[in-house]
Amino acid sequence: MELEELKAGWSILSERLNQNEILNKRIIKEMITKRTQTAYDRLLGFNVRGLILCLTAIPGVLLINMFPLFHKSLSVVITAEVVIILASIWAAIKIKYLYQFQLDRKTVPQLSLWALKYKKLIKYEEIFTYITLVIVITIMYFLIRFSTMMILFCALVVIFASILSYILYCYIEKKNITTIEQGLEELKELEKEA
Repeated sequence: MELEELKAGWSILSERLNQNEILNKRIIKEMITKRTQTAYDRLLGFNVRGLILCLTAIPGVLLINMFPLFHKSLSVVITAEVVIILASIWAAIKIKYLYQFQLDRKTVPQLSLWALKYKKLIKYEEIFTYITLVIVITIMYFLIRFSTMMILFCALVVIFASILSYILYCYIEKKNITTIEQGLEELKELEKEA
């Protein structure tokens, strides 16, 4: 009789252990999914704020032109507006691409491919930014070469924008895409175990 009670006890304990294991895996999956989704949300929010900043900068540059220091440099305003409009278009393209990330609707391999493509997109952005900076600095130099104050101001703006964009890239874009990739890798491992 005791042997059968022990067997029944062991089978109950074994069943509870299996249930706990399933529950633990589900909790782990939810935690990884939440962390990955949070990183995505930060990335999307950063890009949406960047687009809003670009769209508000378009009239802002026109308003700055009303100040006496900048009033005679219409060509600088036009160049700045073109750069801001290009940045707005690029931000809209990135946001459109970010909306393709659907953690609940796509498979982990599809999302991993998405992450690789997004990293490639960011690399193109980095290369394009440096090329654009060189072009803008060259154009600004030829347009305002007679105004020392304007050259100094534009140089400071370009240097500040370059430093800020690099810092934002390192601390927001790169950090969050790395978190997304790690989360997808962990989800892939969980799927293999199941």
